Amino acid sequence: MIEEENSVFQATPENVNPPSVSIKFTIPENKTLFDFYLLSILHSHRFFREKIEIRNFLPKVKNFFRRLGGEKFFLEKIYNQKSLESMKNTLASSEEEIKVALLELEEKLGISIIRRYFIHPVHMVNIYGMYNIKDENEGRETHAHIYISDKNPHPLETVIHELVHVNIEKIVREFGLSFNEKERLVDIICALLFGEKIPSFSKRLKGSHPIDQYVSKIEDLQHLYERVKEYKESSRGKN
Repeated sequence: MIEEENSVFQATPENVNPPSVSIKFTIPENKTLFDFYLLSILHSHRFFREKIEIRNFLPKVKNFFRRLGGEKFFLEKIYNQKSLESMKNTLASSEEEIKVALLELEEKLGISIIRRYFIHPVHMVNIYGMYNIKDENEGRETHAHIYISDKNPHPLETVIHELVHVNIEKIVREFGLSFNEKERLVDIICALLFGEKIPSFSKRLKGSHPIDQYVSKIEDLQHLYERVKEYKESSRGKN
């Protein structure tokens, strides 16, 4: 839980009014909890993470695990209502910090952010967070679901990381960024926008990546679409 006086995202004269977004913190039903437990197992393996659309593969895996008694094992050995409730309360206590971070993301990237969020504590293996974007009414209404592991030692950091993911997803899809490319881009954005407030974001930027030379300054974020386009055009020219 982040105490108000120690919050890294306290309102300043530049961001006194958080964006008008809706954020709900809920624990999913058991079926969804089991789904994300399996998803996290698949996602922890590089082959599945990079080569296939995991969610499309999930039904087959789920049926296989059910035949082995996996769902029964999950409910008896993994499911922990107290732990989920505790993480839900921790996440909810950071609601204002999340809203202020969203405003900063909207301002610095010059984009229209998603306005509806559902943040869920779940049981996961080896990873701290996932996201899912849903469109309703032929894409006119979009909302995002963010799933945070109940064992996550830094939930606010992970929520912000996933918020960046969902709000640049259109760019990621349009240019067909790979898993490694989109993760690097998200890490760069987090470091540039929030690195001073959360130093661990800057520490993630180990080594180098070809996209670094196109997105390296705050000014680049205002032209993120163009910078990613330049990067992809340059990459195609080298292949």
